Amino acid sequence: MVAFKLLTAKPIVAGGTLNGKLIVEAKKDTKAKELDVKFLGEEKIQIAHAVSTGEFVMEETKKQTKQLIHEDVLMHDVNRIINGNFGLLPAWTYEYAFQIPLPSELPAIIVVPKIFRPDTQKVRGPLDVSKGEVTAGAHTDDTILIPGQQITLDLGIVNDSKATIKEITVTLVERVDVAYPNFGNPKYTKEITKDLTVSEVAVDDTYCAKKGSKELKEEKKDPLKSERNYQLVAEQLSSGNHLVTLPPVPEDASDSYRYASDLLKVSHEIDVRFQTKTFTSNPGFRLPVAIRRGRAAESVDASDLPVALAEAISDLDTIDESVPTAIATPINSSKGGLEYR
Repeated sequence: MVAFKLLTAKPIVAGGTLNGKLIVEAKKDTKAKELDVKFLGEEKIQIAHAVSTGEFVMEETKKQTKQLIHEDVLMHDVNRIINGNFGLLPAWTYEYAFQIPLPSELPAIIVVPKIFRPDTQKVRGPLDVSKGEVTAGAHTDDTILIPGQQITLDLGIVNDSKATIKEITVTLVERVDVAYPNFGNPKYTKEITKDLTVSEVAVDDTYCAKKGSKELKEEKKDPLKSERNYQLVAEQLSSGNHLVTLPPVPEDASDSYRYASDLLKVSHEIDVRFQTKTFTSNPGFRLPVAIRRGRAAESVDASDLPVALAEAISDLDTIDESVPTAIATPINSSKGGLEYR
């Protein structure tokens, strides 16, 4: 009996390179001619909708499949062992490392920016009275995350309002969009949000000092104020003076790449909120992130191999890890598959 396992070293990203290992575990000595592995990456979409036939309303399902990757690979190192043992694969665990460049046009992959362009929001008090504006932006080294990873944001803030910013709250938010078909009419979508991790940071008054009414009136007439504020935020981001680190991403967090339907979508965002005094609005912004699941490949110590098998492997040429062999599993409405023979 022969069992197969596939390990990927990092999440799958459109236009990137997928690295991983194929583990072939022979439970016992097995007769074989050669081992041929077929790697397939497919996008599969299934759409269901109601169809009227007069007396009855039936559900009709349409399926569409698009092949993204198809590679047939002979595992030369294992096949040499089989040939050297006269058609017998010795019982042991074999590894085959692979790399594959993924297409840049993988469907349903969202390119997430690492820098949030500075944005300006009004601060409002009771009766919707304007208290001025706050300009802010953020930078992060990684917006494609895996469970257990910590997120660090570099923030830049220019406070042109009468309100004092007491603290900054940074939250990793999970958003679930549920769509309900309405008898052929446009779908009604309901949004459900859940806070996964929260980090609160006290703010120095000198960093976000509020301004008086006279200053605000003078700056309101300045046509270049917005551009200067954007420049100040950019300088703060490059200096790294205000870093916020969130707790690790929960182990069960993941985007909805495993769903093949538009009825349910799971996404994640980092919500940055500037907390002001009571009865004053809290300006802020959201930075989109993606959460992928991945497992690191584990190595096997060659010294643990049986002597005869270790000698057979030592005679093999170095495995060419540039051979493009892998599975591409796009996000949302996509699945990957393997076929062995």
